[in-house]
Amino acid sequence: MGTMEDLSRIGQRRKRLGMTQQQLAKEAGISQSLVAKIERGRVDPSYTIGCQLVEILYKREHEGERVASDAMHREVVSLRHSDSVAKAARLAREGRISQFPVMEKGVMVGSVSTENLAGAGADEGIARYISQPLPTVGPSTPLSTVAALLRSYKAVIVIEGGRMQGIITAEDLLPRA
Repeated sequence: MGTMEDLSRIGQRRKRLGMTQQQLAKEAGISQSLVAKIERGRVDPSYTIGCQLVEILYKREHEGERVASDAMHREVVSLRHSDSVAKAARLAREGRISQFPVMEKGVMVGSVSTENLAGAGADEGIARYISQPLPTVGPSTPLSTVAALLRSYKAVIVIEGGRMQGIITAEDLLPRA
């Protein structure tokens, strides 16, 4: 997570948040002098400390923002590699679903969208219409991050403890009228 660019901006980000070096150091469990040296570029922290500092700032920057678990659909309908287009079409119509993760033995191996299946024969298998797996996020991922992913992907899967907890599509992030 921590990159050189992130580390060179720690001081700017900390100041923008109104945090002191002492506050950041205490939260990270390191000394204030180490934070000062890192900010001045006088010392390269360990990877773990660098990631920890970036993560603390990231969480503070997104405090109070809605998160993935606030917007996700908890009941995720998935397909198997061997399922038919007819089954996918039926599930899509019944559940008003446009995106399906494709699962095999509890692991997401791809995805299928109704857009991909448009024009396919009902008795065909979905295998030839499978696309790359959908990106995954944790339940506490800020919705701004999810929105950025949805600019490139049709859906985002929410995973916790290695298990699928929900799915988010662009429609889930639209303002409520």
